[in-house]
Amino acid sequence: MEKKLRAAERRVLLYPSVDNRKPRDCYDILIKAGGQARNGAYKVFVTGLHLYVTVYCDMKNGPFGEHYLGNEVVHHLTNQGYYSLQVDLKAWDGETRTAHYRHLWLDSEEQGFRLHVLGYSGTAGDGLGKHDGMKFSTRDIDNDLTGQGDGGQLRAPLPGSGVVLQVLRLQPHGAALRRRAVPEKRFDGVAWKPWRGPSYSLKEVVMKIRPITAP
Repeated sequence: MEKKLRAAERRVLLYPSVDNRKPRDCYDILIKAGGQARNGAYKVFVTGLHLYVTVYCDMKNGPFGEHYLGNEVVHHLTNQGYYSLQVDLKAWDGETRTAHYRHLWLDSEEQGFRLHVLGYSGTAGDGLGKHDGMKFSTRDIDNDLTGQGDGGQLRAPLPGSGVVLQVLRLQPHGAALRRRAVPEKRFDGVAWKPWRGPSYSLKEVVMKIRPITAP
């Protein structure tokens, strides 16, 4: 693991930001505002796509950016700088847990939006580490290891869902089932296996990224 972490620190960025006048993430916005900025929607510049996208910035607890943008934009965002991931989880009884990953990035569409997530710490248990290096599958493109489509390791987010992934072991952007239990062979619960198990549908999961250099 230490070798993989060192390699992640040295990886070559595909779309390095060269125009410091354009904010590339929530932390950049906070710095440009002199450390005084409120939670809310902001526009950040995606270097590789040459466009601005609107994101929600949690300035109070981060700063973190919550990006509901799809894998293509997330691929470009996480390859224009070095980013960490924080996952905030909440159960129906009000208990909360957190998982933090030192490194997060997605490869390109041609590479199946392969997920890279390294360096776990936190209180929720490592629900993502098993999926490091996995590709995303969709209904028409099967990239999983089981060869069974919906029963695979990583699935592309459903319409209107969140940023990073929907998986069998961890499904943070499936439906928040009010009965709290995920029906057998149904893969749309909000589950985090290391904490409440694969059959408990959590009330809330929020995934947020920020530069690894942010304090």
